Amino acid sequence: MSEETYAVDEQLKAEFIDETLELLDDIDGLFVQLEQHPDDEETVNAIFRPVHTIKGNSAFFGLMNIRTLAHDLETVLDLVRKKALAADKEVIDILLAGVQMLREMFERIAQGQAEAPDAAAYQKMLEAVRRIPSRTRSDRAGHLNETLAALEELAGSARAGQPVSAEKLDEIIARARELSSASQSSAQAQAEGQSAPAAQKSEPSSSSQQARESKTIRVAESHLDGFLESVGDLVIIGEMLRHLQISIASRKMPADLIQDFRRAWDNFNSVSEQLQTKVMSIRLVSVRSLLQKAPKLVRDIAATSGKDIKVVAEGGGVEIDKSLLDMLDTCLTHMVRNAADHGIENPDDRQKAGKNRQGVISVDFGMSSDKVTMTIADDGAGLNLIGLKAKAVALGMISAEADLSDDVVKDMLFMPGVSTAQRVTDVSGRGVGMDVVRRLVENLGGSITLTTELGKGTTFVVTVPKSVHTQIVSGMVVALGEEKYVLPLAKVRECFDWKDADIHRALERGECMLRHGRSLPVIRLGDALNRAARDVAGGIMVTVDADRKQVALAVDEVIGVQQVVLKEVQGLISEPIFAGGALMGDGRVAMFLDIEALCAKHAA
Repeated sequence: MSEETYAVDEQLKAEFIDETLELLDDIDGLFVQLEQHPDDEETVNAIFRPVHTIKGNSAFFGLMNIRTLAHDLETVLDLVRKKALAADKEVIDILLAGVQMLREMFERIAQGQAEAPDAAAYQKMLEAVRRIPSRTRSDRAGHLNETLAALEELAGSARAGQPVSAEKLDEIIARARELSSASQSSAQAQAEGQSAPAAQKSEPSSSSQQARESKTIRVAESHLDGFLESVGDLVIIGEMLRHLQISIASRKMPADLIQDFRRAWDNFNSVSEQLQTKVMSIRLVSVRSLLQKAPKLVRDIAATSGKDIKVVAEGGGVEIDKSLLDMLDTCLTHMVRNAADHGIENPDDRQKAGKNRQGVISVDFGMSSDKVTMTIADDGAGLNLIGLKAKAVALGMISAEADLSDDVVKDMLFMPGVSTAQRVTDVSGRGVGMDVVRRLVENLGGSITLTTELGKGTTFVVTVPKSVHTQIVSGMVVALGEEKYVLPLAKVRECFDWKDADIHRALERGECMLRHGRSLPVIRLGDALNRAARDVAGGIMVTVDADRKQVALAVDEVIGVQQVVLKEVQGLISEPIFAGGALMGDGRVAMFLDIEALCAKHAA
């Protein structure tokens, strides 16, 4: 039958490539699960389905090299699924290599290049995958010889008039049945492989059908960014209308006109907030792909280093802004590799130290009202701070006589070229990585902390804002003198009047005040910002949460609560206590305060 030629929609093809790359990312973690639980049918099917989808859809788009490799991988997976082939390490290594080649081929196509960069490497991969089913045939041949030998032994016993063991006979029958079942499965898979057609118009896959039914579409991220900026402008206009409504109410205008204006403003504000919520939700993606990546990273390192490492992943339900995904991916890759390569000890050393031979690396995502956290911890050897300081001395960063606190020494790990690794590997150890991680995190207005204990392990916590694009947040507007500032409403606990007599001084803590039986540190906003307050002997106190503790913030007045749009303000890089600026209804800009940075400056 002659081949038919189809006009391929390039937009449809691009969507297929994007969807397939996402499928392949999910598969990596599933292979690690399969290696740990080789009899888990659900995991096998979860791998089989996307490979089958890739095989069918790639033929539709004329990607025949991809289609051939996917078909061969599907054949092997079908043998595993039918229990005709064990999912041992050798099989999974080859399947993972095949999936990696598929990924590279799709990435090349996305860049407008040919499917296979190296015909010889592609052919070698096909041969490696195709040898796996033949291995099952040779295995069966060995089992068949064993079965025949056992039958001959029984036949000899019967001819000599000796009794035949019933248990032995049952064992041979069971083995024969196993061989028969495996042969049927293999024959079926072989027949399917031989009947595999060349280029053809494939039937729509089940996943494609589901996609149509769910009415999903793909939208360029830049379009969403522009849409979100427009929603931010609506919020600003809404605040201007609110300010105008207050101005109208203060004048002698008809009451019905004021009431109509207020009703219109309320409706506008309600629709604006709904639109904002929906647009923000469109930008959210699950961190599941990051969690699934960690086991594969660790598996590769453990295989080459002879270590036994378990990965514990938590927080798969967390959703983050799409713009954060690539940054957190880079951070996770660096830190997980370091933990596996240099944090976790080899099994013998762990046993000598009284530990379980198997090391543990945990990856956990969490979320608060305005922050996303990624925690990566290991129960390995911990950081040798003495060795870290010696490395910094050797690099000329500090003098040998410098008396440094542990926190300062730990901070050196984030400097270029500093590493505590005893050896350089193809994974880590050159002191390149953690400085990159910190720079990425801080460029997004985030932070990274490190805790470690020698012989116990190390924990890194990355904290970043939930969104790095147009940020529309609820804020409490406060006044200090004639200037306005905005506090993140999610951090505010309560507001109350105070007078100077309520404040006392505590050793090393500075000014404090009692509130609900607790002693809270006091920060006078005027002193912190070097601004003049209206009344230094009283005003309004706002208690806020800052880094898992409460602080009392003294201001002149609380103006109210409103939605604000954060904008980047030039020249604030040297002022970390300001997270940005918010345009107010009267046209003035109010600075948005970073509570953690404000408290850190006060404590310094």
